[in-house]
Amino acid sequence: ANASEFRIRIGAAGHIAKIYLDGVFVSEHNGHFLPIDFAIPERFIKKGKARLSVVLDNRLSFSTLPIGETFEKNSKLVQSINHDFANETGIHRDVYLYSLPSMPIRDVFIKTKGHEEEAIIYYEIVTDAINILSEVISPSGEIMAKGTGKSGQLFILNPVLWDIGQGNLYTFRIQTENDLYEESFGIRDIEIKGTEF
Repeated sequence: ANASEFRIRIGAAGHIAKIYLDGVFVSEHNGHFLPIDFAIPERFIKKGKARLSVVLDNRLSFSTLPIGETFEKNSKLVQSINHDFANETGIHRDVYLYSLPSMPIRDVFIKTKGHEEEAIIYYEIVTDAINILSEVISPSGEIMAKGTGKSGQLFILNPVLWDIGQGNLYTFRIQTENDLYEESFGIRDIEIKGTEF
């Protein structure tokens, strides 16, 4: 399918990032360790190329991690810190240019319940697509269950459990007429009863 939307994803950049294309402001982000993801405006798509600039502000405030504050002292801006480690800043993860098809898969929510003889996988898919096929694939690559529609539940008999040191992960594969997306997940019930984990 042809791309209907072009996007840029910066894995992480801190602390406050202002993003420009050819010197034109297009996005702002305050999140340091979280991804920045935005649609490229149409005027830059038509151009075919653009210079990406990321301006980072590493001043700390009570809305950044770590927290801190700036104040003026002897006509200079001073940074106070409340931690004992370096305030790392910069672009910390990869930068991607990618495209989305029309009616893309926007998100998926997966929740599991049960882990002995049978596990239930509850799912909800965010998309405008009509025809949706979902599959649960085992850690060994076997298709364990199939479903259709934007939400539902699938059943897995004798699931292979996720555990510490044994990160057994299933794959939830979603396919629509225009898109394909896979998400890894583990099956394990964890609960707190009183003071016990």
